[in-house]
Amino acid sequence: MNVRWLVEGKAYTGHFCSAQGLMRHFGSTYSAVVTLTIAIQTFLTIWRLKYLNKTISLIIVSIEFIVVTILLAIAYGIYTNPRKGYYVAPTPYWCWIGDDFLGFKLGAQYVWFWITLGVSLVLYVPLFLLSLGIIKPGSCWYLPKAELTPANLSLAGKDDVPYRARKLWSTVTILYPVLYCILILPLSIVRFKWFFGDESPEERHLKPGNRIATFIVITIFTLSGLLNALLYLLTRTSFFQTVPARYRQDPPPPIKLTNPKVEEA
Repeated sequence: MNVRWLVEGKAYTGHFCSAQGLMRHFGSTYSAVVTLTIAIQTFLTIWRLKYLNKTISLIIVSIEFIVVTILLAIAYGIYTNPRKGYYVAPTPYWCWIGDDFLGFKLGAQYVWFWITLGVSLVLYVPLFLLSLGIIKPGSCWYLPKAELTPANLSLAGKDDVPYRARKLWSTVTILYPVLYCILILPLSIVRFKWFFGDESPEERHLKPGNRIATFIVITIFTLSGLLNALLYLLTRTSFFQTVPARYRQDPPPPIKLTNPKVEEA
């Protein structure tokens, strides 16, 4: 959608601008909420052996989708008035929440970034320590229920299993918060400097350094969807291999052979 602003040389309010701003706002907030959900579900699955089936997972993400959509629609409907101003406006290179709504920029988006980052650190660091064997399972409520063993990781039968298992898990568990830090911190630093700086919006936009920094951090953040999807596909299977099969689902009943010739064979 930025191609239009590139061709015309500027961004301006209107239906197209509103569509882009709402899409950016929804995507950023919803991805943060879902990333938060994944962190919590992963921790419960491994630490407490609490496995959620697909139906419950679908209900959770659907509720999050509906809530974010409703809140976004309410804010847009209340504060958009062509005579007084637009909730979505140029920022100035593309469209997002307007400068008059700093509270929504922080509360409806950046707060969720930092909540997700904080919760990810709190939950993934213990899993990282568990993978290294520093934290041991126990009967206390705050201790994990099961140890990350080679058998649980489906790597039994290989000589270098303990090393491979711990290396895999230590890498997987620490990648999630580290990647989120890389995606969120640069954008937050640059944006907060803009939000709370002494310069006016016009003065900030005229400085080449501000423009370069903005485009670099927004490019990194825009790649978050791709990077998160790749990380999820590469690591999620490894996470759930640690859960014993009896906690995931009941095994299918054995197949009874009815053909006498097959039974004799």
